[in-house]
Parts: sequence; structure tokens; C-alpha cells
Amino acid sequence: MVISVEDRASPLLELLWIREAFDLRPNGGDLPPLLTDTPRRESGGVPPAVTRQDWEAAWPSMWADALQHAGREFDPAMHERLMRTANGSRERCDGTSTRSSVPGVPA
Repeated sequence: MVISVEDRASPLLELLWIREAFDLRPNGGDLPPLLTDTPRRESGGVPPAVTRQDWEAAWPSMWADALQHAGREFDPAMHERLMRTANGSRERCDGTSTRSSVPGVPA
């Protein structure tokens, strides 16, 4: 597996860093390999066992979502079209936004 990281893919790097800095061991068939430059383990801020389990369970789906988002091609004129819509309009938010339900992760 080869991962190419673009400037807009910082969430991918952050997820990789969190996984290793907090020694998370998520399960899944399509997860990236460990980093070659492993960050220092965060001993003082390691989440309690229950939270760690929640983080490990949520990490694969967060990775998949971030990977899908990073690989998405964006229309350069989209921002201009957005600025022409009214605040609060259906075009600005279709109501399908998801909020985090992972304990310890702000919504």
C-alpha cells in the first residue's frame, strides 16, 4: 500500500498520528500501515480504557471517511455558487451532516 498525501489531507496525517501517539490498535482489513517515523507516545494524556476502546472502534470508519474526503475532486466554482445562495438555504445544508458520537470527541 502506498499513501500519497496532498496538502488538503491533513486529517489523514492527524488520524495516523493519533493512532500511534495513543497506541490505538484498531481492527479492520483496509487500514494503513504504521508510520515509519513513529511519534512519541502520549503517556500523560492517554485516554482511560473505556475511551480507548471507543476510539479504537471508531478509528477505522473515521479513517475511511477522511480517506474518501481527501480523494474527492472539488469543483473550483463551487465556492462561488455557494456564496450566491441564501444563508440557511437547502443548498447550503441538506440536513445529512453527521455529528460525532464518539465519547471524548467533540460533536
